[in-house]
Amino acid sequence: MSRLITILLIIALSTSLYAKPSDSVHIIASKNGGMIQVGKFVFRVVAEEKVKEALKYMESKIKKFVDAYNGIDANAIIEEFDRELQIVIVEEFTADNKEYNLSEPIRLKLNLRQEAFVYLLGVNKDKSCLVFPNAHDRKNQYKADTNYSFPSNPNYELQSNAKGKEKFMLLTSTKEIVAFKSSRCATQKSIKALSQNSWVDSSYIVIDVK
Repeated sequence: MSRLITILLIIALSTSLYAKPSDSVHIIASKNGGMIQVGKFVFRVVAEEKVKEALKYMESKIKKFVDAYNGIDANAIIEEFDRELQIVIVEEFTADNKEYNLSEPIRLKLNLRQEAFVYLLGVNKDKSCLVFPNAHDRKNQYKADTNYSFPSNPNYELQSNAKGKEKFMLLTSTKEIVAFKSSRCATQKSIKALSQNSWVDSSYIVIDVK
């Protein structure tokens, strides 16, 4: 082994030995003003005003926490900063088409940043009802970096029975949402409260039905 390679190996080893968990914590740009990357996880800061200041403040707090914790654990971060941070799980949530004809099968696509439990709801004015999981397709724990589609089971289809706007809400969570075991529908107030939990990520998609 040459002297140069030996020196490079020593530098690489010394760098890895002194790396801290906080080294992987940094602010990243986004459409809503910024998020915080913590290792492989991404969090949005719960702040309605002074977002830039809130981002810097939370970045500093998270760095101190992960160094004291001596590692990066998404659930530990969520528990420590409950109501201050919200995890970002969804990488992609889109429809195959922007418009669908009445009774035409609707197909949605999904990709996640990390493993999570997935819930798809149809949204009405006064309530939202669970579309997935259902009796035909019960398995709703999805892996990260994998392309999924709704429906994934050929035994059922997603269709609209009226012309206009069809709205779907996607809830992804680091743990099961037990409320859906007792009822498949919930008021919009209940859904809003649920979606504000630190361990839940929510996304919407609106489809035109002709």
